[in-house]
Amino acid sequence: AVRFTETAAIDHTAPDTQVTYVDILCLRRPMPRSGPKGEKWSNGKPRGYWRQWEYGVVENLLAQGWISAEDPGLYEFASSPDDAVARILRFYHRYHSSRYVGDQLVIRLKRQLLPEHVAQLDTEFRPLIKSGHITQTSALDAENEHHHLPRLQFHYSKRAFGLLRRMIDRINHFPDATSVST
Repeated sequence: AVRFTETAAIDHTAPDTQVTYVDILCLRRPMPRSGPKGEKWSNGKPRGYWRQWEYGVVENLLAQGWISAEDPGLYEFASSPDDAVARILRFYHRYHSSRYVGDQLVIRLKRQLLPEHVAQLDTEFRPLIKSGHITQTSALDAENEHHHLPRLQFHYSKRAFGLLRRMIDRINHFPDATSVST
């Protein structure tokens, strides 16, 4: 019997550019069926082509000190094309895009955050901040597009990109101001 491997949705937030893009890898590699359905580990190692690939690559890169523990959070595995689409939609729920303006990282949002959410980000993601605080603002003078979108800005340390991805996930997870009862 033959089954097909997972679909991988990989998010790339290019750290030194204005570009954010997502690759949907519908890599249909035939794999022999082995073990009970849903079993993910065998002999202490993950099952499935992409999970085994990830285990080998990540373990090697971590052991060599070439990536940080948060870096595997820069990509996700989706179980189907529908799951990949759901993951992409979740990534862009509130997040729009990001760019550098001078030494500031500016994260454009589709909707504003509540002040307490900005304060929570500032505390929770302090390792990303080189100096100052995360603030919510409007378009900066140097920006020439998407002026209508609210923004977060801070002096980014340009390290821990996996942690930055977790911050974007947290931004997307916050409830909208209209759905929060006061």
